[in-house]
Amino acid sequence: MVAPPLYVCELCKFEIDPKGHNTIRLATTWVRGQSKTLFSVEQEHYRYRHDFCVDKEIRDQQEALF
Repeated sequence: MVAPPLYVCELCKFEIDPKGHNTIRLATTWVRGQSKTLFSVEQEHYRYRHDFCVDKEIRDQQEALF
């Protein structure tokens, strides 16, 4: 019997490596002023997605122009 994956992408439900270079994670952070420069991470939410799945979700939600 095969054990289920420890971490899965929220969108595609396939296994994901939390430390992988194609992985994005949800966190509450503090940023500096008007920029998006990260100052510190307040809380990790331990939710993961493949960056390419997010791109696909955005593409799928866009309406056709014609």
